[in-house]
Amino acid sequence: MVVTFTAHNSDISSSCSNVIDYLNKENSERLDKFWEAQENPSEVNEAEILIEKNLFFNNEIGEDGKEILLNDKEASKLIDENISSKAKDKESKFFMLNISPSKAELNHMKEIAELELERQGFGKQEQKILNSTDDGKNILEEMRNDLMHQQLKEYSKIVMKDYAENFNREVYKNPDLLPTRAEEKDINIRAKEIMKDYNFPLKSDEYLAKIQEVKQNLALKIGKDLSKRPMSEKDIVWVGKVEEKRSYKENDKWVMQNKKILKEISVLKNEPKKNANEIIRLENTLNRDRTTNQIVQAGMLKGGDNYHVHVLVSRYTKCPNADKKVSISPLANHKQGKVADTNKSVGFNRDNFRTKVEQSFDQKFKFERLNTYENYKNRKLSLNKNVDKVAKVGVNYVKNAVLQPIKNEIAKNTGINEIRKLNPKNTISQELGFKIPLSLPKTPLQGAVKLVRSAIGKIIDHSKGI
Repeated sequence: MVVTFTAHNSDISSSCSNVIDYLNKENSERLDKFWEAQENPSEVNEAEILIEKNLFFNNEIGEDGKEILLNDKEASKLIDENISSKAKDKESKFFMLNISPSKAELNHMKEIAELELERQGFGKQEQKILNSTDDGKNILEEMRNDLMHQQLKEYSKIVMKDYAENFNREVYKNPDLLPTRAEEKDINIRAKEIMKDYNFPLKSDEYLAKIQEVKQNLALKIGKDLSKRPMSEKDIVWVGKVEEKRSYKENDKWVMQNKKILKEISVLKNEPKKNANEIIRLENTLNRDRTTNQIVQAGMLKGGDNYHVHVLVSRYTKCPNADKKVSISPLANHKQGKVADTNKSVGFNRDNFRTKVEQSFDQKFKFERLNTYENYKNRKLSLNKNVDKVAKVGVNYVKNAVLQPIKNEIAKNTGINEIRKLNPKNTISQELGFKIPLSLPKTPLQGAVKLVRSAIGKIIDHSKGI
């Protein structure tokens, strides 16, 4: 599982609307496909169109107990309006998280989707009948796709829970009972006067703990509350969007390499007979998509399964008092420090977060992981230590003018050649087994409801004769 972070560029825009528009790009394709399949477009109602859209989601639940889905305008408004009164013009107002399951993890979720189809009555015989027609194939494809979306949504909510808890920050327990600015100023003055009666060293842990207690007692006397609790996922503002496709970007390594090679080929083609062998050699070095075998170019869709989730998360917590919103950044380095007169850790522990989201996936989906992030870290640390030792030895040999023998010795004794072969992004594919089918949402499968209902009667009839 790979989770990356990107900061909002405040120099480009103060709003997330452009990013929201970008994340909506797949919706137009979904809707075009939907309309093409309609025999009577005039009979289509708004509810059917809404089902077909891939809307934004978060961890909010409506009064009816169902998850709240947001359109692009609602999602943009939610992030943009959650601003602190202390926000700086040049700081990022939100961050984007890219949640990207590995090939093995996606395969595992696909197997879970198949188990869920069987649980809902679509076993091998029923699927065989549906696969005999184009409409039936579309039914199965839509159901599998919707089940993948549901699993990714549920997992994303867990990721954002891990995200909030990883900051190790506190928020006000009762934000509606916070004192006004004038009241807080008076509380601070009185608290400092009271603290003069104590002999705690200024800014010591004892001093900081006691002054917080004094402030809370003074606030309670005027009917206010300054008590705090650990920050949770309920205190962060975010929206997520599941995407199914990826495309190659201009700055991708393979794209840039291919541009250079194609340019060389173009020059050589001026004299094709003379340069035929060199052209063939260069063509064979072009990077190709591992699934489609197409020559990689900017804008081209990547082959294979590319399900992933984009999450936009506000820099500030959800507190209704704009003065009391906490600023949190996943790009801030984790360290010990003073936060609001308390001795708390600040910043974001990205290393711990990567381990936690991996463990959360394994627990949620009963996934038996062979190549863990912790194992990768330990292996990398061990290799780096060996390289450092050999490097120190190598300096003495260089002074004695025997550089090449030392290079050979380094390669032989440290496994440096093996280090070069390691790719931290590689994942181990495996044959996946399942112990416990997951309890996924039992609501009708969006996008396939109408087709499925019309096909159920035919499935039953055919099944009786099988």
